[in-house]
Amino acid sequence: MCNENELSQRLSMFQEMTGLAMFVVDSQYQLLQSLPNQSRMPPHTILKAVRDACDPNISTQIFVIQEANLIALVRYSSNWIILWSQPSPVYMNTSLDINASQQLLTPMIAAVRQLSLDLTGSLPETDAIDVRTLQIKDHTHEDQLKIDRHNSHNAESEMLQALRSGNQERFTNCFDDFLASGQPGVLSGMSSVRNKKNLVIVATTLFTRAAVDAGVLPEVSYRLSDHYIQSVEKLKQIDDLRNFILSIGTTFIHQIQRADRIGTLPIVSKTRDYISKHLHQQITNSTIAAAVGVSTPYLSRLFRAHTGISIGQYITNQRIEEAKSLLIYSSEPVSTIGLHVGYQSEAYFSRRFTQVVGQSASQFRLSRQSRSL
Repeated sequence: MCNENELSQRLSMFQEMTGLAMFVVDSQYQLLQSLPNQSRMPPHTILKAVRDACDPNISTQIFVIQEANLIALVRYSSNWIILWSQPSPVYMNTSLDINASQQLLTPMIAAVRQLSLDLTGSLPETDAIDVRTLQIKDHTHEDQLKIDRHNSHNAESEMLQALRSGNQERFTNCFDDFLASGQPGVLSGMSSVRNKKNLVIVATTLFTRAAVDAGVLPEVSYRLSDHYIQSVEKLKQIDDLRNFILSIGTTFIHQIQRADRIGTLPIVSKTRDYISKHLHQQITNSTIAAAVGVSTPYLSRLFRAHTGISIGQYITNQRIEEAKSLLIYSSEPVSTIGLHVGYQSEAYFSRRFTQVVGQSASQFRLSRQSRSL
């Protein structure tokens, strides 16, 4: 158990790292500290509903309010630490994306696990965090507020949700349903090929955003998107538009399946993002630790505990994935690709690629490039 000053420092560091509004309250929910200073507490109606629903015997709890706002409770000694994620007003007249709460819940679970680890030294399992939904009555209406589902573009929404879920079979079925729901738009009157290329670009953009929503690092998603768009621009003909776009969606699904579906701890997320942005440079554990603001031993232990692999192995995996994309979607020599992903020696790159993939870079390019294009 840390003292008051140490607790305040840890909470301040955590708040800066996550950006969440934080409040320390006593057992009667009286405010003891807010982070950042002068932050506004959740409305009284919400706090009362959370207090009534709170189980004092459960140390980590999350409440989804009106499907769009999340309040987490983490017990520390006799007090509660409240985390509040409010992307939109609790009472609103406009409709929300029905998937908003699920997209917000994943990082909130990660934040609760990280805070518990920082305060107690113990990392709670995800299924130990009690998650419940609360509907708050708006006294200006006779009935509880309902969040309307959007009915327009339903086939497209189903397709993108299937992609976000990482379910290949469901995505394929929803993709075919989407195609059967109408005719593709005319995005260019110049030629049939130009129109098909534009449709591929639009689909890639939608898949990219959906992948980011599903937890794939933005840098990874955008880089993959760039590869596909640059690739399609080089084509003289697209004979099978359906399978071409489907293959792009499948690649994003593979990225989603590799992503951590239970949420990433904030420090681990920052580490992954740093690695992604500096993949082409020499990276050491110490430089990453300095960038995310923790000690090197702590970062190494936390990263391995959460991902099951070392930081070095993760960097290797990311570099090989980047190299595979370049081998498929570019005509750059193997030696140039090795340099691009951070390997100064072509021999070392070739050896590492063969160890991870099971075949040489040249063999991989021959086996995949013709199938993809």
